[in-house]
Amino acid sequence: MSTDLRIVKNDANFDARALTALLHTTWWANDRPQTTVEKSVSNSLCCFAYDSTGQLIGFARAITDYATNYYVCDVIVDEAHRGKGIGTRLIEALTGDEEISRLKGLLVTNNAHALYRKFGFYSRESAFMQKDRTP
Repeated sequence: MSTDLRIVKNDANFDARALTALLHTTWWANDRPQTTVEKSVSNSLCCFAYDSTGQLIGFARAITDYATNYYVCDVIVDEAHRGKGIGTRLIEALTGDEEISRLKGLLVTNNAHALYRKFGFYSRESAFMQKDRTP
């Protein structure tokens, strides 16, 4: 892992276009409009990962009330930078944040279970329910 990796919490100067482009590489946010990305960032606890040139190479977000629970979502590392521990650093920074570290954490994922288990997450298959967006 590069020592030049920089994790920034709630970066007020983030590039919304770059983050939207990164999220568009995922299956869950590939059509998310930039205005939605901006609003979601402003209403969440976020960690941005930058390389030595200042390029955004990773992102993780937690939706929280800062009192009871947080929900981890939008965890993404640029494909060219995967396998270098960046995802681990993002989740470490996010879940270790003093404002949420003692709260109950939730997430939904189809992959990377081994990553999240390192931070105390475990499966509870019967507890998950979902309501889709209204068109």
